[in-house]
Amino acid sequence: MTVTVTAPSRTLVETITRTVTVTEAPDVPAAAHLPSRYPALALARFATPGGNIGCTLSGGSARCDIARRMWTLPKQPRGCRLDWGQGLQVRVTGPAGFVCAGDSVLDPSGLVVPNGRDVEHDSVICQIRQVGVTCFAKDGHGFSLSRSGYTTF
Repeated sequence: MTVTVTAPSRTLVETITRTVTVTEAPDVPAAAHLPSRYPALALARFATPGGNIGCTLSGGSARCDIARRMWTLPKQPRGCRLDWGQGLQVRVTGPAGFVCAGDSVLDPSGLVVPNGRDVEHDSVICQIRQVGVTCFAKDGHGFSLSRSGYTTF
């Protein structure tokens, strides 16, 4: 903001800089962590209706890859020398993050899990909802992935 004050013999210009810091909680979908009304399925691999997202759960981790998205990936880290950002993953410990891998877990002929169901395997849970997939470790950290966006928490 710039304020200019003019007096008969001189002009005084004062510049004021204001820094605003905003802290936001992660944008976790409202239904995340609420269990399905159905018992959780014990699967190691599945696809969403329409096949846009495919997931694999094993060894205490969940990874979901996406075929079509409308959002931009963050910059590829220097240490990633393979394909970057085709999906997100979460392990039993540690934060969720983007995948750096030379493969994909998208499987066009994979088992399709309908919207409204949960899949649980090795201490991770994935929830398939009409808006996308949310996967998290039992301690609560994880990710949400959809055609329109993503978040990690």
